[in-house]
Amino acid sequence: MISSTIRYYLGNYYLVAYLYSELFGVTYHKIITYYILSILFIVIF
Repeated sequence: MISSTIRYYLGNYYLVAYLYSELFGVTYHKIITYYILSILFIVIF
C-alpha cells in the first residue's frame, strides 16, 4: 500500500513538472531538481 502511494505521488510530481516545462519553458535541470527534492521530501516525511 505504501509503495503504491509513493508511486502515485511521484507520478503526479513528474506530471506537474512536465506540465510546467511545457507551459513555462522550464529547463530540464530545474525539472530534475524539483523531482529529486520531491523524492527526498517523501523519504524524509
